[in-house]
Amino acid sequence: MSTAILYQNDSTNEVLFQLLSSTDHLTAITGKSASVTVQQRKKGGTWTTPLSTISEVGYGWYKYTGNAGDFDTLGTLNVRAYDTGTDVAEYVYEIQVASIAAATKTVVDAIKAKTDNLPSDPADESNTQAAFTTVNNTLATIVGYIDTEVAAILAKVNNLPSDPADASDIATLFGSVNTTLASIQTALTTLSGYVDTEVASILSKVNALPSDPADASDIAAAFSALTTLANAIKAKTDNLPNDPGDASDIAAAIAAVNSLTTAIKTKTDNLPLAPAAVGSPMTLEDNSIKDTTFDDSSLPVVGGGYGKIGTITWPYIVKNPDGTRLLEGVEVWISSDVEGLNRSDSKESDSLGKVVFKLTPPTSAEVVENPDAGKVYVWRQSTVWEFSNPDVEELDPVD
Repeated sequence: MSTAILYQNDSTNEVLFQLLSSTDHLTAITGKSASVTVQQRKKGGTWTTPLSTISEVGYGWYKYTGNAGDFDTLGTLNVRAYDTGTDVAEYVYEIQVASIAAATKTVVDAIKAKTDNLPSDPADESNTQAAFTTVNNTLATIVGYIDTEVAAILAKVNNLPSDPADASDIATLFGSVNTTLASIQTALTTLSGYVDTEVASILSKVNALPSDPADASDIAAAFSALTTLANAIKAKTDNLPNDPGDASDIAAAIAAVNSLTTAIKTKTDNLPLAPAAVGSPMTLEDNSIKDTTFDDSSLPVVGGGYGKIGTITWPYIVKNPDGTRLLEGVEVWISSDVEGLNRSDSKESDSLGKVVFKLTPPTSAEVVENPDAGKVYVWRQSTVWEFSNPDVEELDPVD
């Protein structure tokens, strides 16, 4: 038994579901991505609408993905989807801690973001030398500017009036000099701060580098894990048919069943309406059927073909006793009687909890004559789960 795995806070997760016709429970329904109602329930939470975008995949399958907020809670994630004219699709996913590959990618992305602006050769100090050359040139320009100002002051001092006590023009000149010097000081402070900022930025990036930047062993391990996962997916898809949507073999099988059904009906038309009962019927209180772990090999098989031939394909979804999970690997068989005497072969539920049988629904007239004519008794057996057997289902009559 397995459950589809999603990763916590991963916006690339894809939640898949299929919409089937509520009429025959088999035909895939397409074109519902804009109108389908989808709800999800995180562990310990309530039913809410997903934040992710819903899109159609094909063959009646849809997905929603793109918002990490839908996957922020570890544990079970229940999903249900439906639309007008469709069955309610119910699935169970498991949200786990992000995989090694995802964690590795996060670390690599963080390192890359910090090193993208580093020079191609961090050991090359030519750019630093160029920066200091620029500073020296600027300082030389400032010195020249000061020399020019001093020369101007000297020229004015040389032309002082005969009354040096009148220093009004000197005071004005020094005011201008002080303003210029203040501007120079501001420029120097800005330049010093710029150099400090650049040096600190370079130092922070160098400090964040690993001790051995050339060591890619963790990346290799992550790719190995991804390769293993890809091989596992390939092993499951290799046996799929070339065109899963091709139902021509199903149509041929139905035609063969119809022919066989006509032959059987010809032979049974003269049977009495209520053949004599054989022996005493087994009740649900009998321990041989109420214990869900009993060995069914002792039950007689009457006819042997029940569930193999019929005019419709009848699917059955196996869930855990409280109906919150789809169960894989459960042994399932059906019978036409509550005692389980006229039964089918056993089948095992798939990853979506589904098993499929072939049945022929009763006519309306047959149901009027025998109200139990359309009942199907479903028996389930598992080493993990306990079930209340049989589960009684009913086929819709046909005219």
